[in-house]
Amino acid sequence: MSRRAGCRLALATVSHCDQTRAILAALQMTTAFDFVATQDDVEEPKPDPEIYLLATHQLAVPATEALALEDSPSGLKSALAAGLDVVTVTTPFTRDSIHHSQLLPPERIVDNRAAVIPLFDQLLKAGS
Repeated sequence: MSRRAGCRLALATVSHCDQTRAILAALQMTTAFDFVATQDDVEEPKPDPEIYLLATHQLAVPATEALALEDSPSGLKSALAAGLDVVTVTTPFTRDSIHHSQLLPPERIVDNRAAVIPLFDQLLKAGS
């Protein structure tokens, strides 16, 4: 998926700033995001919506126009509480709890990471 014109990207992570920088550097993604919010930037961790509200504020994007990609139940709750549209990619550790939470319709829950990019492309096209 290439970045669409006008799309801004943020990372909202519960990792600490130093950890996040190291991981982004190792992945050669230090410039991939327009804004990075870490656990060090907020008072309340996920599932509180603070980190998503910070990210949307910094990007000057209304929460109702933002799309979050989450992989955990607390992140999913955080993004929903902030008013974002959400797609969740499960892991072997989160799959059952996310499906059983019924917080998202099944078509917004991705169990196969390869399906994420086509779903995001579809959602971005629908939002244009």
